[in-house]
Formats: sequence, structure tokens, C-alpha cells
Amino acid sequence: MHICFIFNLRKCLLLSVLSLLVLGGCNEEDGPKKLESEVDLLNPNDVKIFMGHFGDDGQSRLEFWKKVENKEAVFKGKISKINTYDYTLSYPNSGVDCKFANLYKHHLLKQNKGDEFECTGVYEDYKTYVGDKVRVTVKYVPSEEAKLKYDAPPEITKFTDIDAHSLSLKMSKMTQLLRKDFWEAEVAEKEMYVEGIVGEVSSPNLLLDARVVYYNKNVICAVGARDEYLIRNLKKGDSFLCAGKTGSNYVHLEGKSVFTIYFDPEMGLK
Repeated sequence: MHICFIFNLRKCLLLSVLSLLVLGGCNEEDGPKKLESEVDLLNPNDVKIFMGHFGDDGQSRLEFWKKVENKEAVFKGKISKINTYDYTLSYPNSGVDCKFANLYKHHLLKQNKGDEFECTGVYEDYKTYVGDKVRVTVKYVPSEEAKLKYDAPPEITKFTDIDAHSLSLKMSKMTQLLRKDFWEAEVAEKEMYVEGIVGEVSSPNLLLDARVVYYNKNVICAVGARDEYLIRNLKKGDSFLCAGKTGSNYVHLEGKSVFTIYFDPEMGLK
């Protein structure tokens, strides 16, 4: 009987502690209550801690938020999460999210979990959660230093001299059986290049990367989201070199074998 009582008592204590944590107890994101004049308005973590102490007084929280909304914010820390769906990154135990506009998504996509990143920008939004927890979103506005660092094309460190278009012409003349074997042995997932006059540059969608289609070439260049900024100014009639790995499939239509190279900006011609 005593054993059962002790077990039930421990169970109740555990449930009480969990309830406090969920419904309003302290956690790593909490901090001491400050006067408004003591809050570092440039620091999103300081702002969100102060906003959390308003408790159920949502009106006062909103009035304070209006004082900082669209004002400058800076936060630096190690990245805990990168969301490539809505282009945001988060920091551990901070309650701060950094949101990237499409124009600067390559700044985000060049980061890795665990990297240290400084989010410069303006206060965009906040959300409240159970226990008066607050998360603050900063709209990323890159510094000039960040633009120099992330907008520059990467250094070319890899090279190829295999002409993908010449291989596509060779494949086009083969029988179906020979073409399949040749593709698997000599072309699929190999490093090569295509160069020529651009006929069309298509925007990415949910299923496909951005695409560069050439005049009189049987090879298409696919450009991933991280590298789209490198072709933003590319237009019909320009000359463009696309080097990278081919895909795992090809199509043969109307006597032509067509396949894709996945653009690698760190690859050039030998």
C-alpha cells in the first residue's frame, strides 16, 4: 500500500511539473522581467522575452510591438533549423526566426545547420504560444558585407571537357537498344558541359528547377534554387556555359535524344 502511495505521489509530482512547463513555467527562452527602457530594441531575443512577460495582456503586447515593427533588428547565433519551404532559419533557445525574401534565398541556401549567421533586417511579425511564449520574425535585409559574400559567384575548382551536345547527337543516331546501353555507360550522371545561345529561360515551379533552353542544342540546363541568382540577368540571345552532372534519364523524341545537365557553378571548362 505504501509503495502504491509513493508511486502515485511521484506520478502526480511529475504531472505537476510537466503542467507548469507547458502552461507557463520557465524554460531556456525565458529571462528576467525588465522595464521597457531597459530592453535592447535592436535584439530580437530581448524583445521577445519582454513581450512574453505581458502574459494575458495581449493589447499591451500589441502596443509595444507597434513601436518596434519595421524597425532595425540584428541577431547572431548558430543555426538550429533551415526551412527551405518558406525560406526561414531558426536559432536554438532564442525564439527568433529569420525570414528571407525570394531575392535573397540563396543567402539562406548557402548556410548549413550549426553555422553561425547574423540576421540583419527589420521586425516583421510575432506569434504567441501556450505559456505566454513569443516567437519573433525578422525580415532579412542583407548588409553590404553579406551581399559581397553571398552574391559573388563561387570559385571554379572543377573542370570538364566532355561536350554533352555532341554525345546527344551520337545517341540520336543509335538504335534504341544501343542508345540505352550507351546512355548508362557513357552519359548518365557524368560531368560534362553544354554551351550555346540561349533560346529561353524558364522560372522554377514546385516540380522543376529553373531551366535554360538553348537554340539548336539537345541538352537542357537545370539550375537549382541556390544558384538561380547567377542566371537572373540571363536572357534570350545570350551565350551561356552550363557545366555539371547529367541526370539519370533521357528522352528520345522525333529522332532526337534530349537530356539535362544540373548546373554546378564551381565547374568550368578544361
